[in-house]
Amino acid sequence: VTALAATDLRDALQRYLTIENSRFALSGNLTAEQFASLVNRYVRLPASYQPDVTLASAQIDRLGTLHKVHRDIPQTVTMFVTPGIARQDDAFYAAYLFNQMVGGSTLTSLFGKAIREEQGLAYSVFSTIDGAALSPTFGGMFATRHDQAQHALTLLKQTAQGIAEQGVTDALLRDTKAHVKGSFVLSMDTNSEITAYLIAMQRYQLGIDYFARRDALMDAVEQQDINQIAKRLLNPN
Repeated sequence: VTALAATDLRDALQRYLTIENSRFALSGNLTAEQFASLVNRYVRLPASYQPDVTLASAQIDRLGTLHKVHRDIPQTVTMFVTPGIARQDDAFYAAYLFNQMVGGSTLTSLFGKAIREEQGLAYSVFSTIDGAALSPTFGGMFATRHDQAQHALTLLKQTAQGIAEQGVTDALLRDTKAHVKGSFVLSMDTNSEITAYLIAMQRYQLGIDYFARRDALMDAVEQQDINQIAKRLLNPN
């Protein structure tokens, strides 16, 4: 980092921040032609993308191990991560629903029920799925008192093992689908949220008709799909 000069930054901008390598989205009272005119008038970027590197898939080192970092803070923060499922993978929608079941919401998820609702060990426990093409991950975290951390971690592992071995119920899958579909529109009640999702649709090449197809994609996920994902993502190794 110390060897970087201003010329290196300018060169990187010229290579990577280009019209060809950018995505634009609009939510508002403008036509496509008006929006294009504004972009052409005010966005001053090179036209072509000039890549000089080939990115490789990222790997998570030392899987199946526990690493402790000692810090002088009031609580123990526990984080976990495992290789995930990319957005373009056919199994992504099953993974998306699975994540919602196990840790999407502290108050309703399986992890939240085991650690917070039944034991009161943490105020919040959640999981998240990142579908990045070259570095997909599934992970999560919780925080608790130092003297409760090991007990909470044991419960997390036991809950994960139970889900991987026994799977999830059909009733939980139905409820999760209903929640994911019903709450979707509520997550886009501002222009900034809408444009952010439009950018994501372009980034992952979901198609202009994605909004119309999304419910059907969720409905197509079956119980056996979720149980396969559970074994894949909750592998203790």
